[in-house]
Amino acid sequence: MTAMADLVIRNGLIVDGSGNPAFRGDVAIEGDTLTEVGTVTASARRTLDAGGLAVSPGFIDIHTHADMGIMTCPGAPNYILQGVTTAVTGNCGLTLAPCSEAHLAELEQYLKPFLPSSMPAFTWRSFGDFITVMETARPAINLVPMVGHGTLRIAVAGFENRLCTKDELESMGRLLDESLCDGCHGLSTGLFYPPGSYSDLAELEALFPVLEKHGAFYSSHLRSEGRYLEESVREAIALGEKYGVSVQLSHHKASPQPNWGKVEKTLALIREARSRGVEVRCDVYPYDGSSTTVTALLPPEALEGGVPAMLARIADPDLRRALVGQIANPEGGDDSFIRDVGWDRIFIVSCPNGTAIEGNALSTVVGAPPFEAQAERFLDWLLSVEGEALMVARSMSEADIERILLDPDSIVASDSWVSDPAAPGKCHPRAYGTFPRLIGHYAREKGLMALEKAVRKITGLPALKIGLKDRGLIAPGMKADLALFDPERFLDGATYADPKRHPSGLNAVVINGEIVVEEGKSSGVRPGKVIRKSAR
Repeated sequence: MTAMADLVIRNGLIVDGSGNPAFRGDVAIEGDTLTEVGTVTASARRTLDAGGLAVSPGFIDIHTHADMGIMTCPGAPNYILQGVTTAVTGNCGLTLAPCSEAHLAELEQYLKPFLPSSMPAFTWRSFGDFITVMETARPAINLVPMVGHGTLRIAVAGFENRLCTKDELESMGRLLDESLCDGCHGLSTGLFYPPGSYSDLAELEALFPVLEKHGAFYSSHLRSEGRYLEESVREAIALGEKYGVSVQLSHHKASPQPNWGKVEKTLALIREARSRGVEVRCDVYPYDGSSTTVTALLPPEALEGGVPAMLARIADPDLRRALVGQIANPEGGDDSFIRDVGWDRIFIVSCPNGTAIEGNALSTVVGAPPFEAQAERFLDWLLSVEGEALMVARSMSEADIERILLDPDSIVASDSWVSDPAAPGKCHPRAYGTFPRLIGHYAREKGLMALEKAVRKITGLPALKIGLKDRGLIAPGMKADLALFDPERFLDGATYADPKRHPSGLNAVVINGEIVVEEGKSSGVRPGKVIRKSAR
């Protein structure tokens, strides 16, 4: 029995992250660790009354790009005010490290739309050095780093649209091995985006023995989320099965509209693979809109050579005509995304000096049909902002979202950045609302699942997937990461029109035993850690 706890949380509805029924009880904390759960009789230096509140493990966001902004906004207000205590960084194949001198400028230019204007210079080169920089920032939340395949490829081959040589593959393997030794938990791919889209299966196969050696996991933004969705899922599953590597399918969806309904087949593929012993799961954000750089609307070959080369192609009349044709009617590629979604359902989130246009649909930029003339005006605008624009595309089916949410093996994640509410520009509402939206809208209002099942999707399941043995559950010996919220009031406030609105119903958040949110407001304390993967 604890003689004197540092903190006791009393009278809460304990939703422990396992999916088991909630129960009334207390939680005792000493230092950064949970010491008692149930009826705590010990006295405490500090007590919180959780009467009327649910007490759950802190939410673990398995798919984020928090590494892109944590150094300039270490308080991570959009995360902590949702109840997020741990973020997995470096998804979709793009990370800020490792860097090579030969291709550093290409990496910086490509990442520029995702980075805050106050981003410091890239003084690091290895992933270990980058982790040290993140630690020095003293983040409020815990960070679980992954290394991006696209960044590895840029380091050795830049943005060349070709297969890597044997020597380059060996260099990528060494960089991956070093990054995993530095503490990364896995490898992410963005096979939809250049330069990841320039790779073939053999390139991935060259890296998987390194993952197998370290017991690291593989997270993939698939090659296609549309026409070739099923084939892309099969590729990821086959890699995991062949090498015994845990696989996570990122932000699972079927998009655009001609592909709606395909997730029924892909979820069945995941279940079949799991029945064979393949450790594969998917995550999903509870919104019908995706968000990424506007350059993703271009064919992948347009980015060959990096952003400056792309801008030169747009400026060249002959090459521009070819681009317009490819945008209108892609040959042998994925989908005609713009045609299938529509200019009026693709929205500009942020762009340089674009306050007046932010939040508006691309239709306000491209004007009236015909489509080819609209594509020309789109390229004119893209040239004017030098490719530095982010978008939201409302391209998914609500029925598909619910199908994925209902799958017992799916995890819910935000796919978001660290966001400063006071900073210029808009964002996707998922940056502020993902977790209360799951619990408040889908679980409580729509009745899709019990509270316990919803909490498991954002605590116990992602911890299990990542291999975090001391987080994700409320039990003695676990780290003291907790979220306290009103189960009848916890709800997202962020919308596409007004995305930087914090949710309602969150009372308190504890990270590593310290209170970072109290009575719904940030305490200013920043006790987060970079959680390095232990050597196998």
